[in-house]
Amino acid sequence: MTNTRCQKAYGYDFNQDRILEWSEETKSPAGSDLAAVDWPSVDSVHVAVRLADQVLSVFQALQDHTDRPLTVFVHTTLAPGDARKIFSSAPGSWRTFEAPVSGGPQGARQGTMTIFLAGPATTEAEDKLLADISGRVFRMQSYGQPALVKLLNNALATYNLAATARMLNLAAEHGVPAKDLFEVIGVSTGQSWMSDNLVDVQYDLLLKDVGLLQGEIGSLPRFWALIPTASELSAVRRQVMPAVEHRLHKGLNNRAENSHLPKAPVPGSPKRPHSPHNSPLQPPLARIMQQSGRPGRAHARLHAMRTRRKIIIPKPQPSQPLPPSNEIEAGAGRG
Repeated sequence: MTNTRCQKAYGYDFNQDRILEWSEETKSPAGSDLAAVDWPSVDSVHVAVRLADQVLSVFQALQDHTDRPLTVFVHTTLAPGDARKIFSSAPGSWRTFEAPVSGGPQGARQGTMTIFLAGPATTEAEDKLLADISGRVFRMQSYGQPALVKLLNNALATYNLAATARMLNLAAEHGVPAKDLFEVIGVSTGQSWMSDNLVDVQYDLLLKDVGLLQGEIGSLPRFWALIPTASELSAVRRQVMPAVEHRLHKGLNNRAENSHLPKAPVPGSPKRPHSPHNSPLQPPLARIMQQSGRPGRAHARLHAMRTRRKIIIPKPQPSQPLPPSNEIEAGAGRG
């Protein structure tokens, strides 16, 4: 039952296939009966389902099975308006956090996800839990803001993905194999997180988020016409797969995988000046960044917690030694 950072986990889902998948993958127990939960030992619940109605259903199920005060983190990406309604309707005894995540499967495996957070002031234990499952937490002032920031970011990501796919198609139309251009993009100015993860990105979730953003703010910029259909993107992926496999075979891990590692200096290359004043040709932005400093990138977590579940962590008894945390993860197969 051991899971991330010595925490014990229990998966919860209505679908028996997903329960089995969760148990086999994590070597942790799972089930579909909330009545079997030892609620007095529960410290927090984390919800990750796809739709706003499903979040409301989970809230109702929790109220049906316990009247204890709960701390509930909702990792589902909601429309901002839905987020405000859902969290305002939560029981007054609950501590509820809107906490959508970003970073994809890679971030989940490495424990480097980005979390957008709104809710009450966090406790020390909650801060530790968030640090265990994320690389960065952005705190927002009110419910709905995490959703809006996540949706805007994913809309931008979708534009980047669309532009990459269109350029690869153009290359193929004019006689240049798409896989050749893909190799060039990976090491030059056209590179982006989306180009690095073109094959693995969950396109349906991106389109879902773009749809939520459109529903919230209305029309999007005109270059939305670039967005490819799912079948068009699949065709592009098939064309670049040889290049992806080549990278994996040669150990050329992409920028998303290696971005947390320090870069070794190139032998014989000139050292950079230690002060911006030593480099009069440096652009103003570089000088500002050197003067202000940039926070170091968080180290990649060695253990990953999947983001598609509800998690429950047991509260230690005051009179007993602190036991390992216990989590119940539900929605084990949902995205």
